[in-house]
Amino acid sequence: MALTLNGAYGFGWVEERSLQGLILVRDAADESEILTFAVDPLRWNNGIGKQLMAAVCVQCESRNVLSLFLEVAEDNIPAIAVYRATGFEQVGERAAYYRNAGKPINALIMLKTLGQRLD
Repeated sequence: MALTLNGAYGFGWVEERSLQGLILVRDAADESEILTFAVDPLRWNNGIGKQLMAAVCVQCESRNVLSLFLEVAEDNIPAIAVYRATGFEQVGERAAYYRNAGKPINALIMLKTLGQRLD
């Protein structure tokens, strides 16, 4: 359903006819938000996440997007490492935004500043 939203698009990583990773994004004016980002755990540390993120950044810049946001559970250490390695910085936090086995987990709000306007 996310791809039916106005301004939404995504990229997938397919190997041997199997989806190994995906990223879904939604544009709103000169900002974009990553709605979903996932890589098969058996394929972690193979660069798939970084390449999907790079594809999104190129697409965002071609659409004159200046800021790319996402939210991630503070206990999702592998994802946070990918985000930091691709230029994201924490800019906020949402208390008890997620739940894991009934336990509240904070969401980190992260931002990546992209290039200047092209127009």
